[in-house]
Amino acid sequence: MRLGESVSTPLVGTVIPKATGNNEMAAAGSLCAIERPEVSLVQATASERAGDLLLWLNNLSAGAVTTGIDFPDMPVRAARWGNVFEGGQQAVAVVNGSVRISLEPGETKSLALELGRKGTL
Repeated sequence: MRLGESVSTPLVGTVIPKATGNNEMAAAGSLCAIERPEVSLVQATASERAGDLLLWLNNLSAGAVTTGIDFPDMPVRAARWGNVFEGGQQAVAVVNGSVRISLEPGETKSLALELGRKGTL
């Protein structure tokens, strides 16, 4: 028997811009790159805050984990870290397009990303 997660791992998605204007878009890209394999991207969805992207991250290990998350093809202006209901969010430093977060064993939290336009940061 296979569980739903096993048939959808790694999480694959297509991001389609609402409007591109005259900007050229890359044919392919990466949503994020997570440094530690025991941290899983569960879902990516719209944030309650208009225009932000919300990533649900889960620690699959039996111990606490700190990991870096890179956003190679997205211009992230700011990030907030909190529970999956977007409560208790705290600002997280974005350094060279990357953030560092910590998760307790089995914990799922959300990372809200304020995005800019490519080339405007």
